[in-house]
Amino acid sequence: MREGILFIWVEKELMYEIIVFFEKQGFSYVENACHVMLDRTQRDSTIKMHNTDATPALARLDYNFLAKSHRTLLMMRRTKKESGNSLELRH
Repeated sequence: MREGILFIWVEKELMYEIIVFFEKQGFSYVENACHVMLDRTQRDSTIKMHNTDATPALARLDYNFLAKSHRTLLMMRRTKKESGNSLELRH
């Protein structure tokens, strides 16, 4: 890909390595978004109680070292400066 926008889901402990890898490939970091996963049964009880603290409803998936409750979507961009076109990602 000569120019484009890359979206990649990553675990938080791998974010640094992934950003460094893609920067070496000519991409630049643009933005990230976080997806918080909720346990379905806990989520329902939290909503019914009109509780603004969703901490009890966080899904804690079992992994070797720690429980995880979210994923991060990295957004990277690569453009060719000599093309004169600017590829923008706006929100």
